[in-house]
Amino acid sequence: MNDRSAPPGGPRRPPGLPPSAAPGGDRGAAVATARLALRFGLLVVAGLVAMSLPLPWRVGGLVFVVLGLVAGIMALRSAARASAGAGAVVVLSLGLVATALVLGVQLLLLAVWPLTADLERCQASALTERAERACQADFTRSVESWLPGR
Repeated sequence: MNDRSAPPGGPRRPPGLPPSAAPGGDRGAAVATARLALRFGLLVVAGLVAMSLPLPWRVGGLVFVVLGLVAGIMALRSAARASAGAGAVVVLSLGLVATALVLGVQLLLLAVWPLTADLERCQASALTERAERACQADFTRSVESWLPGR
């Protein structure tokens, strides 16, 4: 039996690859990485959905995004350790960057909580598009006056 022959029922290893690089070599690590990546994605999506809720509940999105960031970092480390391939590492890295941006937006929304609450109250009572635009203009003026250097 030569070095490239597969065990009964097992995958064949391409010539030139060490036994540890055989297809399905470290299946447990690959499955763990996939589960972590799935959790990462689901937590971030839950955070994005929570961002669309009214203000008291919107803070829950922050919790989901932070948990997603932790799960994404764990998935990236797992992918690197499992030699999951460049594609998985790149996708997880880009996902982490996007998640960090979403976290930044949510932190900014928390920083201007009173202004955002006023905007939501105003828009809830606005019956016309003109009234909604007035609410948005008031919010913009409030934010600009709140920012330093204005």
